[in-house]
Amino acid sequence: LIYLTITHPNLRHAMGLVSHFMQNLRMSHLDCIKRIIKRVKSTADFAIWYDTLAPTGLSGYTDADSAGSRGDRRSNSINMLFIGS
Repeated sequence: LIYLTITHPNLRHAMGLVSHFMQNLRMSHLDCIKRIIKRVKSTADFAIWYDTLAPTGLSGYTDADSAGSRGDRRSNSINMLFIGS
């Protein structure tokens, strides 16, 4: 599941929820894991191709809000990484 959180960030939330129950799995958790794996299999042929001749610059941005939510005092953060233009 750790590998999938890196390679499929769109599934990160679902895998994070399931990983809480890794020590005490039930059938419902196992069904959820099977659905996650089925989703990964269905997108196995998706890829991003980069032009080898284009200049590749790497830039990253992050934004954090420490305890910014007034209701529950939770912190929020986001990271973005850009390769090339």
